[in-house]
Amino acid sequence: MPNLNTSIMSAVPFALPPLAEQKRISHILGTLDDKIELNRRMNATLEAMARALFQSWFVDFDPVRRNAERGDSRPEDTLFPDSFEESELGEIPKGWRVMKVGDFVERLSVGQKYDQKTVFPVGKVPVLDQGKSGVIGFHNNEPGVTATLVKPVAVFANHTCYMRLITYSFSAIQNVLPFVGSGVDTFWAYYATEGRLSFSEYKGHWPDFVIQESVVPPRELTDAFGILAKLLVAKMRNNDEESRTLAMLRDTLLSKLLSGELNLTDLQLKA
Repeated sequence: MPNLNTSIMSAVPFALPPLAEQKRISHILGTLDDKIELNRRMNATLEAMARALFQSWFVDFDPVRRNAERGDSRPEDTLFPDSFEESELGEIPKGWRVMKVGDFVERLSVGQKYDQKTVFPVGKVPVLDQGKSGVIGFHNNEPGVTATLVKPVAVFANHTCYMRLITYSFSAIQNVLPFVGSGVDTFWAYYATEGRLSFSEYKGHWPDFVIQESVVPPRELTDAFGILAKLLVAKMRNNDEESRTLAMLRDTLLSKLLSGELNLTDLQLKA
């Protein structure tokens, strides 16, 4: 509203509860906000744990070094070799391979593509976009891509280079490119490729993405990582779902409490 100013706003009557009740309402809603923030911090920690595990196993090669030094071993170290060999990327664990991304990922079709004009504010199926927010809207048709926690799908934004790991079925706008692992676990493929490219100019980045090189371990090791990553991602997804429910509850309570449709006595009786 371009013509709205403070003098107009000050003349608009508002029905507000007494200050003491406002503070009690604020406390209740603040408790919900605190839990949402706690979930966000927990997810950041869980994500950091997944990245740290990938870094240790597949970048720093810590289990291989422990095996080579015959030092204090850990149970998972038995899956790793005990020596290194030379490659075009330098020293890598013996028996591992250097591969281009395009050789260990499989791009999926997104089916029908959507845009801002063909989505709704709410619906059954989310439509992924290329931005950080991730979702441009919803529709009520069949999803273009099926994804679950057991069979996740990674997505690469062709123009912005943002990447996400998706565990729910979805559709997408143009230039959101889904892929899964080919000969490797999809969780592993996501962490092996996430952050490999960043936006440089407005163009399609997929051709540059698939020629990136990675050190690829045997399938049993990518599967072992996938089992652990799935546990962490499952906790993150549960936290996200709880936060969405809490946010809806907070917004509903705020409206009803301020309008007088619901009061604090009602909440105490139902608690």
